Amino acid sequence: MNIRGKVIVLEGVDGAGKTTQLEYLRSYLSLPEQRERFGETVFVHEPGGNEVGEKLREIILTYTMDAKTEILLFFASRNELLQKVVLPLLNEGKNVIYDRFELSTFAYQVYGRQREDLRDFVLSLSQEIVPEHFVDYVFFLDLDVEIAKERDQLRDAKSTRFDLEGVDFFNRVREGYKRELLRYPHAIIDASRTRGEIRDELIQGVKRVLEG
Repeated sequence: MNIRGKVIVLEGVDGAGKTTQLEYLRSYLSLPEQRERFGETVFVHEPGGNEVGEKLREIILTYTMDAKTEILLFFASRNELLQKVVLPLLNEGKNVIYDRFELSTFAYQVYGRQREDLRDFVLSLSQEIVPEHFVDYVFFLDLDVEIAKERDQLRDAKSTRFDLEGVDFFNRVREGYKRELLRYPHAIIDASRTRGEIRDELIQGVKRVLEG
């Protein structure tokens, strides 16, 4: 009988260095000795991750819409990725590392947009779509929003409508993360340090989760 793989999520406000750290982590876990030790680890991102999800991602990141519509599209993409990609991988004993998961929906769509009235709506969708105790661990890269915005502006990437939000929005997102993190096994990583220091702490944390 296959043993279910582990689910690890990396979260953080835009500009906190999540993409860079995921690449470090991917390189480390792809080494032959780490694959032998921990098994295969697959990296996925939200929204997106498969054909339907990527179509929804394009819509979500491009068009302004009603708050509930935005939330529903995120969960539609989440469900597609879960059912078509992630659950089969876990059942094969493979580990999955998410670049964002449902915490982002709470942080951005509920707190960032000042729609705390929709928190129960998001929670009910989560309970319907996401299996109970699905996430084994969350690592949150925490960084002052002013610094994160400065770093984000240096990225060579196409801007989305979320990138155009102001500092107040991202401060609310950051606080929303910290509130909702309490519902998960988690670690908060100080992302104001050097890339190497963050990398080392993250890798050690991920190793502990995979070994546990």
